[in-house]
Amino acid sequence: FQFALTLVLLTGAGIFIHGLLNSLTVNPFIPATQLTTARIQLPEERYKDADAHRRFFDQLLPRLRSIPGASHAAIASDAPGLGAARQQIELEHLPTTNPAQRPWISFVAQSPGYFDTVHLPLLRGRDFNEIDGSAHHEVAVLTRNAATRLWPGQNPMGKRFRLFDDKNKPTGWITVVGISADVVQE
Repeated sequence: FQFALTLVLLTGAGIFIHGLLNSLTVNPFIPATQLTTARIQLPEERYKDADAHRRFFDQLLPRLRSIPGASHAAIASDAPGLGAARQQIELEHLPTTNPAQRPWISFVAQSPGYFDTVHLPLLRGRDFNEIDGSAHHEVAVLTRNAATRLWPGQNPMGKRFRLFDDKNKPTGWITVVGISADVVQE
C-alpha cells in the first residue's frame, strides 16, 4: 500500500513540476520577476461610462510612471496569461449577416508603453500613442497569429475590423497599426 501511494504521489509531483516548467516557457520574454501588478475596480456610481474610466486611467498613468525606480508603466485590462475579453468581429469588405459565421477574437485593452513594459516585441508598425482610442481614432496591434488568421497571405497593416457587443451592435472601425510577437493570454 505504501509503495502504491508513494508511486501515485511521485507521479502527481512529476506532472506538477512538468506543468510548472512548461508554464515558465510560455511567455519567456515577459520579465515576471520584475513586474508589479494591481487590479483596480472602479465604483460604477462614480465612473458611469467609458469616458469617465478613460479620464481616471489617463490621470493614473503619469503618476505610475513617476514612481521612483519604475522604469516602465502601463495599464491593461488583463495581465499576460490572466485572460482576455472575447468578442465577435467583422472584417472590412467581408460583411457577414449571420452572426454565427463571424470570427471571434480575444483582446486586451492597453495603454501606450505596454509592449515595452512587458517586453513584448513589436514586429511591425507602432505602439499605441496618446490619441489612440479617442473618438474616430480606434486602432489595434494584433499578434502575429491573429494577423495571419484574419488576413492570410496579406499585409494586415492598415486593414480594418470592428467588434460586435453581446447585443449584436457593431463598434466603429478599428485600424491595424502594428503586429506584435505572439503571447499566450489565456
